[in-house]
Amino acid sequence: MGTTALNYSKGDEIDVTIDRPGLGMDEGIAHLDDNTMVVVVGAGDRVGETVHAVITGRLQTSLGNSFMASLKL
Repeated sequence: MGTTALNYSKGDEIDVTIDRPGLGMDEGIAHLDDNTMVVVVGAGDRVGETVHAVITGRLQTSLGNSFMASLKL
């Protein structure tokens, strides 16, 4: 069973696999099972790795939802 974006809120901890570097310095991009994008600050050099992160915010756009998260060490 997959995880959907609606299950997460600020402060939740998640494990995600970083797919590619983000646009910002030291950002990594991951996707949830429902294809929701998660931008993980501090994970730009972790492409291909599964990381533990904390949700810091949610952004809703005309294209859908995305989450901001920070790498939890």
